[in-house]
Amino acid sequence: MKELPPTLEEYRQIMAVEDFKDFATDLIETFYDVTSQHLTQLHEAFYEKDNEAFKRAAHSLKSSSQTFDFTEFTTIAAELETRGCLKDINEIKDLIALCEMEFERSKTTLEVLRSGL
Repeated sequence: MKELPPTLEEYRQIMAVEDFKDFATDLIETFYDVTSQHLTQLHEAFYEKDNEAFKRAAHSLKSSSQTFDFTEFTTIAAELETRGCLKDINEIKDLIALCEMEFERSKTTLEVLRSGL
């Protein structure tokens, strides 16, 4: 099995093998769904210039990426949360694009992880 992120490793140590596989698979699927929703919310808030909604979406992206120890994804989401959507629009657009790229990379990593469960 590929090395697990620390959060998942803690669960693996206390759960039965089959229970853990089901749990980890559900967690991965939830990550895909929720992250997609938060990226959509981030875009909507950006274009609507809703700074608070933008920060909430970025915070949620940061939190969910931490679950799987995606350091770069977490760093970008934290930067988006800190900056908000109303400052330096071009740089924010670039950060949103990077965040989306990190999401795509995370999916690849999680598929490898899932196949090794």
